[in-house]
Amino acid sequence: MALFGCALTTLSRSFWCTGYTSSKLPPPFVFLKARALNAHTFPSGVSSSMAKILSIACSTFGNRLAGALEVFYSLSPADEKVAFVVVHQVPPLFELSKDAQALQSDLMNMENIHYILSETEGLTKSRNLALEHCQTKYVWIMDDDITFANNILQPVMERLQAAGSVACHTFESIKTSGQARAAYPKDRAPLCGKGLLKVASFEMIVNKDILIRNKINFREDMGVGGNAIGLGEESVLISDIIRAGEDTMHHKISVLTHPDVSTGNTVSEKNFYSKGVVIRRCFTGSERIFFYLRDVFRIFRNREDHFGAMHSRVKLVKALTKGCFLSE
Repeated sequence: MALFGCALTTLSRSFWCTGYTSSKLPPPFVFLKARALNAHTFPSGVSSSMAKILSIACSTFGNRLAGALEVFYSLSPADEKVAFVVVHQVPPLFELSKDAQALQSDLMNMENIHYILSETEGLTKSRNLALEHCQTKYVWIMDDDITFANNILQPVMERLQAAGSVACHTFESIKTSGQARAAYPKDRAPLCGKGLLKVASFEMIVNKDILIRNKINFREDMGVGGNAIGLGEESVLISDIIRAGEDTMHHKISVLTHPDVSTGNTVSEKNFYSKGVVIRRCFTGSERIFFYLRDVFRIFRNREDHFGAMHSRVKLVKALTKGCFLSE
């Protein structure tokens, strides 16, 4: 009974931080009740975030905690009106460095950062935990290795408030080399087709109220952190939003800088299997066939010699085919 009482106390504490009571949990996050037993929140700045409309939800793991703080400090001093949430995943057997332990201690007492310590693993679990704990209408999904553009939050906030009832907003980013990260849609265009497949999480701001209403969250069998489907969770989330009949909008504003190398650029059978799954979950019918054949042609053409010898390319196509048509 003592253990059960302790669990209930921890659960109540965790969901108090989200603004919900245990008798009225938000439907899409019901599955997080059990996870709350493995998460500890330190909401020093929670009360001040109630008047804010945007949270930046930064996921980090283990000894990468310093990166999350660098993201926070890349904001302008005038951006205090935006809530900042850090989800720090530290599995039970992971040993934090002394530097990370010191940062952890500081974060637990910082008034302007809501720090969440979790024993879970997997990036999508971290994203969903962040969504659960953010108290604002809008949540900006953030990585721990970006740098914000100067004074960027004011134009972002203006776009959000002017757009009306849009479930997902996407923005643009540049590489450290100065190039645009991808070829982006037109300004204020809805997301569709190949635009779906190019979205990065750190370019996404979601309307949490709409996600809750439609019981939508990140699919936890996807994303880095031990999953067989190692990428594409952002594209699938947006596809789920579109299938629910909600709106999306792209904004031609470059908001941050991100390193040139990312998970999606890695050439491996696992990544091409994952890309096949993403195509299947995002598209149906002839559109699914189109994007599958586009990638098959790209692999065999091997224009920039990214995909190796012919036998290696055949393996990549087999992995893509399995993900697109033979899995699940």
